[in-house]
Amino acid sequence: VKEMLVTMSNRNFLVVSLSALFVGVGAGLSNGLNIYFQTYFWGMGSANLAFIVAGTMLGSLLALILAPLVSRIYGKKRACAILMGLALATALTPISLRLLGIIPQGLNGTSGLTAILLLDRTLYGAFATAAAILTASMIADVVEESQLATGRRSEGLLLSADNVLQKIAGSVASIIPGFLLLWVGMPDKAKPETLDPAVMTNLALLYLPATALFALMAISAIMFYRLDRAGLEANLAKLADAAALGAVVVETEGGIDGSDLAVPGAKPI
Repeated sequence: VKEMLVTMSNRNFLVVSLSALFVGVGAGLSNGLNIYFQTYFWGMGSANLAFIVAGTMLGSLLALILAPLVSRIYGKKRACAILMGLALATALTPISLRLLGIIPQGLNGTSGLTAILLLDRTLYGAFATAAAILTASMIADVVEESQLATGRRSEGLLLSADNVLQKIAGSVASIIPGFLLLWVGMPDKAKPETLDPAVMTNLALLYLPATALFALMAISAIMFYRLDRAGLEANLAKLADAAALGAVVVETEGGIDGSDLAVPGAKPI
């Protein structure tokens, strides 16, 4: 139990988990309201929604290239923060442009709007998934640091704890959209052609700052991560030295005497 508590109280693990917690709440909020924005705010039909989903999937594939590329340039912590910021920007840009009148409501249902949202979802999928990849990698890097403190590897414990926290965050976040819909007066079984536009405008005005808040808290938390490439290499070197020392001790206990360790060519004393 003591070793488990030491592992779970690792500073770097805590800040990454806290960041992932905020990301999970923001993602839950976004997922809960996406269908309302796509249907009532953008006037998207089922066929167009399929394109949007495809854009998100394409972005996730691009993230496999993007994550290691940005990480090599900036390091994992800065790269993760940058990608989170870009994901936030892409998530908020279309709705903000609609509120500013740059994307007019008359564009709803057109191929032009579909292209804009497809590009936005592709970029968002790439940035958000790449940030998630780096977050998981940063947790994996904590394993060696934890091993130095406890003497045991705890990959399963760390990754399981992170997954549990994200599930808790998602569960909590699933409640928030309902309160926001109730606050703006979204009617049951509303139809896009009869819904008062003010309802969705008010929902957008609540959604934008809430999403930005959770994303900024996630970015702020990740900036307290202190394990960089040099620190990781130092931890690996210490573990290698400890393993080598352990091997020598085991061989010595197995019956190797001092003469076996003598330098070749040296004269006996």
